[in-house]
Amino acid sequence: PDGDDIVYELCDPFHGGTSTAPAPDPASAPPYTPVTWSSGLSATNPFPMGTITIDPSTGMLHATPELLGLYAVGVCAKEYRGGVLISTTRRDFLFRVMDCEISMEAIVVPQTELTTFVSYCQGLTINFENDSYGGTNYAWDFGVPGITSDVSTEFEPTYTFPAPGTYDVQLVVNPGWPCTDTSVETFVINNAITAHFDPPAPQCVSGNSFDFFGGGDYPPSADGTTFLWEFGSTASPDSAFVEDPTNIVFSTPGFHTITYTVDYDVCEVDYTDSVLVYAEPTIDFSIPNELRCAPYTAHFIDGSTADTEIHYKWDFGDGTELSPDTNPIHVYEFPGTYDVELVIWTTEGCIDTLDLLKEDLIKVYPSPTSAFTVSPTEADVFHPDFYFEDHSLDNTLNTYYFDDGNSTADRNVWHSYVESGYHYPYQVVVNQFGCPDTSWQRIYVIPHTTIYVPNAFTPDGDSFNNKWLPIVHDTYEYELLIYNRWGQLMKKTNNEKEGWDGTTPTGQLAPVGVYVYKIWWIDMDTQLQNEEIGHFSLLR
Repeated sequence: PDGDDIVYELCDPFHGGTSTAPAPDPASAPPYTPVTWSSGLSATNPFPMGTITIDPSTGMLHATPELLGLYAVGVCAKEYRGGVLISTTRRDFLFRVMDCEISMEAIVVPQTELTTFVSYCQGLTINFENDSYGGTNYAWDFGVPGITSDVSTEFEPTYTFPAPGTYDVQLVVNPGWPCTDTSVETFVINNAITAHFDPPAPQCVSGNSFDFFGGGDYPPSADGTTFLWEFGSTASPDSAFVEDPTNIVFSTPGFHTITYTVDYDVCEVDYTDSVLVYAEPTIDFSIPNELRCAPYTAHFIDGSTADTEIHYKWDFGDGTELSPDTNPIHVYEFPGTYDVELVIWTTEGCIDTLDLLKEDLIKVYPSPTSAFTVSPTEADVFHPDFYFEDHSLDNTLNTYYFDDGNSTADRNVWHSYVESGYHYPYQVVVNQFGCPDTSWQRIYVIPHTTIYVPNAFTPDGDSFNNKWLPIVHDTYEYELLIYNRWGQLMKKTNNEKEGWDGTTPTGQLAPVGVYVYKIWWIDMDTQLQNEEIGHFSLLR
């Protein structure tokens, strides 16, 4: 307003504050120190690469840095009055140079790379996929000639073409913007075709001949459709090129994979299924290898095979009723040698009847007879002696098992039992063929409670008389208590086989002296309660 002149120029910025304290505040007193420039840089050349200028009269600054970075630039405004400099105002600036270029590309996913692609013959409707990046607006043109409605602005549109054909599909990203990109992909569109066939019914491997009939949705062969049947290496022929091949013969049984392929233009579709060829039935059976003694229970194991139901008729060779079972069980009551015959037949698949006779398959040996008597059958514990008398027949070996851990091969023998109660001795006899037989008897030893109490023992660690143990027989319930002369309990047990080893409850050696015992029991025979009190000596 006062007519002074303002002149702008690039100048050195001052050292001063930091980005967090730019003043600083309060400022130090002048003069101030300018920044130190790196080699090759200056106030008028603050960029390692690039240019910078300032208009002295307007202050318009033009900067073109060519490297990314953070740059300091100083600007001075000088005020002149009458051609004399009267003041200078200095301002520093920080310029951050960044890469601000936006990358962008239009990409239409090709037809064969679509996630839904199977063939070129999936129908007229396509679900387009978009791999473009860097854009915000999209313009699709599906390339249908003669119309303008085949467009979309969706990111990934779905479009149904009016007819089969080849179409150039165009995608423009950011249409009408300064920065834009275009992608074009060719799509081959055909009506959907399918292939199918119904597997023929199974046949026997002997004399089989299969006819196949192709089906599905596809143009007729007159329009250029071709066919391929693949029957596998065991078929004759192993392939065919007509829609309905006949007289296909398989040389092996089992399931055979069949593939039917239809080709039309650029379209190919196939369908796979299988046919079953029945195997010829076979016949066999077996029986476990074991000793066979009359009466012998035979378990027959069928080994016959067929792909359809098998019917059975077993003849066991002993004149008994025939069996229709698959794995029959039959009892041979009498010794002898028997033929076994099996007849099987099928009514479906490979229809056949097979007969297998195994002569002298089963030899059944005679069994001995175990028999013996025991007398008497009842005795008391004071006379527990029993006489065993053999009455067995047709055996070479005889063994009595007395049910008390003892046995003998004698045929007529006396045996005494220590324990009262019921005993079940049995006899096992074996003949020259190894066939056994067993019989049982029941005897009873009448119980009578008896207690024998020793009057002394010597727990001195030698091999004799180290434990004080009453001898007890035939108690129903039992308790033993041992006290020292002051009435302290030394031992308590309910086990008839457990005595006293001469130690205190704390594990110390009991002193030499006289000890008192008390035995309480219930008599097994009378069921009466009894008690006996006495004393014995501990000696060392």
